[in-house]
Amino acid sequence: MKLEITMKKQIFLGGTVMKNKLIFTAIIFKLITYQFCFSFDFNLKQIYQIPENYDESKKYRTYIADETMKKIFKDKALDELRTKNTNTYVKNVCDIIQQKAQNDFEKVKMAHDFIALLITYDTANFLAGTVPPQDYVTVLKSKTAVCEGYSNVFLKFCQTLKIPCRKIHGYARGVGTSIAQKENPEVSNHAWNMVKIKNAWYFIDNTWDSGFIAGRTSLNSYSTEYLFPEPEKFIYTHYPQIKAEQLLENSISKEEFLQLPDFRPRFFETAEFENQIPKTISTDNNLTLSFKELNNYELSFSLTNAKETQRYFNRVFKTSESNNTKVMFSLPEKGLFIVDIFFKKHGEKKSWLCGRFIIEAESGSKLTFPEIYETKYSAAVNSPAESPLIRGKTYNFSVLSEKGNSIVIICGKEIVQLEKNEETHLFTGEFTIPENAGNVSIGIAGSSKARSYEILAKYETTRE
Repeated sequence: MKLEITMKKQIFLGGTVMKNKLIFTAIIFKLITYQFCFSFDFNLKQIYQIPENYDESKKYRTYIADETMKKIFKDKALDELRTKNTNTYVKNVCDIIQQKAQNDFEKVKMAHDFIALLITYDTANFLAGTVPPQDYVTVLKSKTAVCEGYSNVFLKFCQTLKIPCRKIHGYARGVGTSIAQKENPEVSNHAWNMVKIKNAWYFIDNTWDSGFIAGRTSLNSYSTEYLFPEPEKFIYTHYPQIKAEQLLENSISKEEFLQLPDFRPRFFETAEFENQIPKTISTDNNLTLSFKELNNYELSFSLTNAKETQRYFNRVFKTSESNNTKVMFSLPEKGLFIVDIFFKKHGEKKSWLCGRFIIEAESGSKLTFPEIYETKYSAAVNSPAESPLIRGKTYNFSVLSEKGNSIVIICGKEIVQLEKNEETHLFTGEFTIPENAGNVSIGIAGSSKARSYEILAKYETTRE
């Protein structure tokens, strides 16, 4: 039954429609047989035209919600229609979009923004296994949905706006999945959309752009990360049931998908790694990766065990000198570990997840690093890299920061100022660990006259 539906869809997209039911059934049977024998695979461009580049669509990934769509929610008369006459409600919202939008890209963004802002993910029913009907009327009335509902509402908006749109089913690396556990991309667990603009097809995932689940709670967090993402980036997290719906020039197999790390589209904007990162990196008991941060982004990393029940705060260390940035991992024991990659813009305090991969360690290492903390000042501790520090020993401290104006070593009541090189933004200085020292910290502040500091790093101390 599933194969028959698939083939009907592909024949329709190819432009052949049979009115005679008998002939149509015979053709379907032949196509199914052909797929079994020859792994039926269409030429992508015969089914979905893809754009030559994504320069135009990229302009609409602004991460800023449309002001007109935000104001709609203040219209109480319009909102009453949402529950009393949902079809009229959709038509009226789409009329506003038609009046304001300059082109189809903008129409789609406005519809995307409206849905992402209006609807909250139905975490309670999703976790309880009691998901209600996901038709667009039910979803708009309740303002809650799972992925099927988000996709249905977006499909309805596009139909009203007369923009070709399809709902896609497949496997996505979202809630309930882990790259450290067995994945089965043949089992569909998600729904998203594709739209056709200027004869080319683009992806939209309204669900993932509306927020995320934290524990057992839905948190609204508007984004445009999944508005017109490039297929070669989208495939890292979304694997459709139908290969042609990958929108890739050369589609990949499920086996190839399973070798990809869990990278979000934003990851590719943040850094260039010296070597391509696979899903799993095998090593002895340590790993060093070199990369260059891009577009004013700053990356940070966390290390957890495969079951994600323990995080190792002193097993990751990032250094940065000029354009040479490295991250080092020291694995505590033999086994699998998950690395989470986070990004933020320089000067921002909050970081966001953009990627995951696995490290497989053959043995454990005793090497530990200082604990590094997020601050509002972009900074990287270069040395000392090891922790604990030995009491009575002198160390060279080095910290790179363009935003911090004061960086100090804090040991008990003693505070030692590091010297700043104005050209390189490198803070350096020597410090001898006292014999009675407990912890040693590095503090950072925005003013050279600061009396309080944010803790950037903390070291344990020990006797030799």
